[in-house]
Amino acid sequence: MREKVIYLVCMMTLMAFTIASPGALARPSFYAQECQSCHGGSTTNPAPSNGATCMGCHHHGGSNFTAAPDRAEYAPGDTVMVTLDTNRTNRGGWIRAELFDKAAPSANDAAIATASNPCSSCPEGVGGVDGITTEYPATLIANAPSAPGTYTWSAAWFGNMDGSGHQREYTQFTFSVFAQDTNTPPTAEAGTDQTLLVGDTVTLDGSGSSDVDGDELTFSWSLTSPAGSAATLSDPTAVNPSFVIDVFGTYVAELTVNDGMADSAPSSVKINTDNSAPVANAGQSQNIMVGDTVTLDGSASFDVDGDALTFSWSLTSPAESAAALSDPTAVNPTFTAD
Repeated sequence: MREKVIYLVCMMTLMAFTIASPGALARPSFYAQECQSCHGGSTTNPAPSNGATCMGCHHHGGSNFTAAPDRAEYAPGDTVMVTLDTNRTNRGGWIRAELFDKAAPSANDAAIATASNPCSSCPEGVGGVDGITTEYPATLIANAPSAPGTYTWSAAWFGNMDGSGHQREYTQFTFSVFAQDTNTPPTAEAGTDQTLLVGDTVTLDGSGSSDVDGDELTFSWSLTSPAGSAATLSDPTAVNPSFVIDVFGTYVAELTVNDGMADSAPSSVKINTDNSAPVANAGQSQNIMVGDTVTLDGSASFDVDGDALTFSWSLTSPAESAAALSDPTAVNPTFTAD
């Protein structure tokens, strides 16, 4: 009878330890029921035969993790997105994913990014004491270095169950940061202003345009003409396009050049028309009889600038003639052949 009493007391003490221990470590019920024996497995307290359940708790053992950046090359400061994945069947648990900006971080190095992707496939209650759980694949995000070069970074999973010093398992990946070109926009030069006559051909000159980077330039001209003009550029993409002045007024040609990466600020040139001399037309020759009245006709006279015309007639008569013009300033003056 005494032996039975001692046995019962021992059993009660063991049960009290088993029940109290998970609570003292702030483990959720899932850990107490499914994971504690895995975590503290020994000869007398073996891990459960269901290995997948144990792996679902905290992924101990070989990790088989891979880390893949979204690109092989980045501009300085670009966003680097790293996918951390595993070939495990159970893809979540008491772990977190971390990113380090070095190939071999030490235990004291801080992660530059931590993934906390909610583990929807994990059993109820699975979640680290620090509240971080991760389901794979996990995405880690950081900025690329500002200096050009080739970099090797590390991604890691970390079984942080109770802060008891679980080891990170690292996997490395390499990427490069390229030198970013600093392009200077080109400078357009449309040439000097010109003054020409109606009917003249204007040749524009963009050859003074330049690019400090030495890039090849392309040209783009536009022409603003006076009202009533039908002038057009011979080739808006040429260095030296031309057009014909067809009406009096001011023409403005604007040039923009491009170096393959940026447009220049526009440059403009003005073409003014000088006053063109009008053209007088005294009409057709006529055959008349003595005593006939002759009507002259200057109505075909014109001015290319569109200016109003005034008329001035003169008459050269045979010897002994007294013929005189009715109005030397009229468009159609008359005289009598005598």
